[in-house]
Amino acid sequence: MNPVRAQAPQASGGYRRAWRATPGRRVHRRADADADTDCESEDEQPPGPGPSFLASLIRRSQSYDLIAQKCNLAASDVRGWASIRRLKPTCTTYRNVLKYLQNSQGPYSNVTLTNMYKVKRTHERAPFPPHEYRMVLWHGTKPQYVGGILQNGFKLGAGGLYGSGIYFADRFAKSAGYCGKTSDGTAFLFLTEVSLGKVYKAHHTHSSYSSAPAGFHTVKGNGGQIPTWRENVDYHGAVLPCGPTRNNPRHPNYDLAYNEYIVYDPTRV
Repeated sequence: MNPVRAQAPQASGGYRRAWRATPGRRVHRRADADADTDCESEDEQPPGPGPSFLASLIRRSQSYDLIAQKCNLAASDVRGWASIRRLKPTCTTYRNVLKYLQNSQGPYSNVTLTNMYKVKRTHERAPFPPHEYRMVLWHGTKPQYVGGILQNGFKLGAGGLYGSGIYFADRFAKSAGYCGKTSDGTAFLFLTEVSLGKVYKAHHTHSSYSSAPAGFHTVKGNGGQIPTWRENVDYHGAVLPCGPTRNNPRHPNYDLAYNEYIVYDPTRV
């Protein structure tokens, strides 16, 4: 789970380690996992004795303090809920996620990425089986809900276009629309590893769903704007769809502007 903190100018109105492809959906490039050995966050470098140890402790505290301050939480509570570390902008993971954001931000072109955090919740579920079809997907939320997600994970929503589930997207522009902002214009999004399993592809909305149709694990609402799939990046077995946004050529019209992925079992997140 990687919370991505984005900064946007004020306007009127309105991250588990996040990272096989669906049948027929190939992963064309693989991010070198070994290159991420130096992706341990700035706050997570192994401290040694002396001043460097103190500096490491100060930087480590800053991640908790920053999130707590922005979300009106106690830093001690955040520390108890999850291990949170800022990622280095020089590491492969950071660069791939930044590309994912920039290639899918759509009308949110004025968003600036301020911090990227690697989050491991204290009572996190076990890793997904390696054979599971997984994707790394966006989830936007309001600052007042960040604490609940860090503490308890994602919960089923009360309703939506595809019923009561947990909603994700492969385009930043879709999830950003669900974000609230703090007084200084800061918004939070989670970039999350989702085990989609066998996906039912829906061409129209189904608000009565409380689970995927028989024989399927999750639902995908097809959108008119999609990633350039040939530029997918494989990260530890999951699809990171960081290619540019393009028109979906398969059908003449869609109920949705962007793809949505709906999970009805929280253990798949």
